[in-house]
Amino acid sequence: MHHIIIINYTYHDNCHTADQWLADATYLTDWAESVQGSDVKVTVFQRFTTETVIHRANVTYHLIMDGFGATPHPWQIPRRLHWSAYVLCTASLQAGYATLVHINGLHFPFQILHVRSILPASCAVTVQHGGEQPWPLPQRLLQQWSLRHIDGFIFASAALAQTWVQQKVIGSQRAIYTIPHPSASSTQASAHPQTKAIYEEIFFQRGIALGKT
Repeated sequence: MHHIIIINYTYHDNCHTADQWLADATYLTDWAESVQGSDVKVTVFQRFTTETVIHRANVTYHLIMDGFGATPHPWQIPRRLHWSAYVLCTASLQAGYATLVHINGLHFPFQILHVRSILPASCAVTVQHGGEQPWPLPQRLLQQWSLRHIDGFIFASAALAQTWVQQKVIGSQRAIYTIPHPSASSTQASAHPQTKAIYEEIFFQRGIALGKT
């Protein structure tokens, strides 16, 4: 049994209620609800303006409030959100689930460093590209440093991933996977047919990383 814990740091300024967020964040809810199944549990942690828990389509969404605004600055760490993810991740591992934390966005180096540092070592971590570009030097070195212990990276195409590899933010030997954005005609159930197999590969990468320590 697998447990996928998704962390999402951003939301749109015009979202002020849980219903507004659900209507706006279909890119995230469709992903989460297409991954969950009889052998996969999915939980989402989302920074937001209010505090609530939503259960929909067998996925649990934790909206956790902080005062950082719709998009946090790189140095603003949502500690309550990270701690909540840590507590659930620890409990999930103790219950015997293979557990993976999926972080959205490559522009959150301090946040990624913090959450990886507090998670149990056996928890796999992947980061998904959200369309952002590598920072210029010297800030780019911080991105590179923050991503050095990530088990896998997900991009919409190999060309997008290549930019990050060429600029040495992501090492050429790191595990990189591509999942094309689903077309408008795709159904939720078939939106990400490769995702579960990729998560399996990332679990494998975590095992390799543990074997090297």
